[in-house]
Amino acid sequence: MDNNPDHKASSLSHEPIQTDVRAVWHTGAWIAAVVVGAFLLILGLLDWLSPGEKPPLASQRGKTELDFEAQSQLQRLRIREQNWLHAYEWVDPADGIARIPIERAMAIVSQTGLQPLSTTNASPPDQSPQR
Repeated sequence: MDNNPDHKASSLSHEPIQTDVRAVWHTGAWIAAVVVGAFLLILGLLDWLSPGEKPPLASQRGKTELDFEAQSQLQRLRIREQNWLHAYEWVDPADGIARIPIERAMAIVSQTGLQPLSTTNASPPDQSPQR
């Protein structure tokens, strides 16, 4: 039996004193190559699976035509809807039906509550009233 304490310490050592720098560089290079390869693969899959049109080429940029007619139609629709919500207007003057601003309508409903429907309008139009 060897009772030399230095011999016991060196025989129980599990890690080498010197680091293999070359192996560390090779491992890092392989990891970097795998990451770059995965990135390129994902970009390719996204391009292949993406629906729709491709973006215009650099020579075609700036030549796209905007549909100003659709924008103006949308703006006119929004103006009309805002007028419906915030203006007074006769819908049917003969029957006394008028449109009032939504803020005024909410104030009236909060003060008086909702009125019950009349019995003639209570049944659905495709069914006859029950007697």
